[in-house]
Amino acid sequence: MTITYTDSTGAIVTAYDNISVAVATNGMTAIATPVTVKNTNVPSGTPTISVTGPDGNKVDYYSVKLATQGSDGLVTLAGQNTPGIYTITLTYPSGLVIENYISVAQGDNTTVGINQTATVQNTVDKIISQNTTDNGNTITNPVLDLSSGAVGTITAPSGITVNPNDVTINSDGTVSLKGQNTAGVYTIPVTYTETYTDGTGQKVTLTVTVNDVVTVVENQIRALKYQRLKEIQSQVLMIYQRLILAL
Repeated sequence: MTITYTDSTGAIVTAYDNISVAVATNGMTAIATPVTVKNTNVPSGTPTISVTGPDGNKVDYYSVKLATQGSDGLVTLAGQNTPGIYTITLTYPSGLVIENYISVAQGDNTTVGINQTATVQNTVDKIISQNTTDNGNTITNPVLDLSSGAVGTITAPSGITVNPNDVTINSDGTVSLKGQNTAGVYTIPVTYTETYTDGTGQKVTLTVTVNDVVTVVENQIRALKYQRLKEIQSQVLMIYQRLILAL
């Protein structure tokens, strides 16, 4: 007999042979960064792989690599360039189905002039049940409480040390860097944490660190021109991605 149920995050857990229980694990990673999660007590045999991206479209299953570690299965998702929740569905020959949810997080970047405050907004989706519905409407993944992020050591231009108090995580989740009087690139690492209960009732803590990049230029006009160039580059990249999907 096979019993399948969903844990607190929506991961599918299947008990089979009345004895073994396979437990899925979720993960968080920064954009363009591979991540590996471990599923416990998986059966023998090679599962079929299906990957769904944040927009609901299928992702090439070759982006997932599988390995074994004793009776456990290791699942590695290649680095992805779009933030959001990725669902990896593994279907084993025995009929067991495991779903891993991966939250891909993205930092932000901006350009400001000398002594101007810079504010950025990160994207870190919270992992919840993908199968949950509300009156027939699928519930989308909310963003984590970004105001609870922790700021790490700030990287600044050579010879410059940034006062930690110059960085503020605001109540709305945005991150602000106080105006700096030295031109250059400032990198602000921010770490976020999510805790959920897995299929065995155990608490699992996930962490991810994203980098916010603030470029300080010597005058506002140059900053605006640089920002406009970045916007144009982003728009061109978006059009290119749409053309690729249309082919």
